[in-house]
Amino acid sequence: AISGVAVYLASQPRDLAAGRPWRASSAYPGFVPEDKACDGNSTRIFFHTAEESSPWVEIDLGAPTSFSSITVKNRVDCCLDRAVPLVLEVSNDQATFTEVARKTDIFETWTATFAKQSARFVRLRVAKKSWLHLEKISIQPLFSSAFSRYFTPCAARKGQVSVRSFVIGGAGFVGSHLVDQLV
Repeated sequence: AISGVAVYLASQPRDLAAGRPWRASSAYPGFVPEDKACDGNSTRIFFHTAEESSPWVEIDLGAPTSFSSITVKNRVDCCLDRAVPLVLEVSNDQATFTEVARKTDIFETWTATFAKQSARFVRLRVAKKSWLHLEKISIQPLFSSAFSRYFTPCAARKGQVSVRSFVIGGAGFVGSHLVDQLV
């Protein structure tokens, strides 16, 4: 008898910021996003503000969404110091923001983990006069499973490719048969 079975397919955690609309506090005139060029030089950044007091970039998640981690990839071809101190703020009304994390050291990649937040808007802001330009922002969803760091819970999905399966409960043929049916 099977008392309970949970199937987790190994995959990269879903990025809540991927494909979501974003806006910045200003736009640097020498940055051409379509060409991935800044002042004629090739770059990987996806936006560049003008120099201003507390420049920011904001991602709209579309609805209040729970998360407890964000990864920020700084511009690595130039000017790492411009992004610090970097303040992570959240809001549901796009007017009142609450600070949930802060990075004060120069970084290439910063992963901030914090208490569960439920917010529609996620803003990264430099707390000084500066320019802001980043390569990537990833927001990781909140999972309840102890295995969530490595496995994403899911139902059967057409076209999904699994790297590895992990089955809790079940035994022998029944467990194997279930995995074969779901993957």
